[in-house]
Amino acid sequence: MPNWRRREILTFALSGCAVCSAAWSATSSDPAPTAFVQDFYDWYLRHISDRNGPGFEVALQDRPQAFSTQLTDALRADLRASARVRDEVVGLDFDPFLGSQDPDPKYQVGDVRRAGATWLAKVHGVRSGRRSTRPDVTAEVARGANGWLFVNFHYPDGLDLLATLAELRRSRR
Repeated sequence: MPNWRRREILTFALSGCAVCSAAWSATSSDPAPTAFVQDFYDWYLRHISDRNGPGFEVALQDRPQAFSTQLTDALRADLRASARVRDEVVGLDFDPFLGSQDPDPKYQVGDVRRAGATWLAKVHGVRSGRRSTRPDVTAEVARGANGWLFVNFHYPDGLDLLATLAELRRSRR
């Protein structure tokens, strides 16, 4: 085989590998965000079962490094506002990490995909051994200076936690 033909084949093969590699990395799931999210949910469910107040408060106290500064500040502001008004609901009235008021006994991370600089992890409730077909919440995570952290939570109705907290803050003014 002539040298020019070998170069053509090699160039074609290498460009094909580059395209396949780029496509794979854009759609594949990095196991690190999946493990981070699943580990958090397993831990969280063990720690909220016997709490009287908002379950998410324990996560802010015990695992503050798991959340972005913006998310932590917004959740703490919501907790402070709720603590000032006892007779009515002025803050979150659901668990923001579970997307519900009535948690399932278990949560399982499903599809995880990259979305620019962040990763979106679909989280499904598991009840009676059956995983819900639709995710209860989609956790948005990013790499921080010290590892993975949650930057937002998205709900099936199209809302997200940061927007919900901002709207609650506006309505309290």
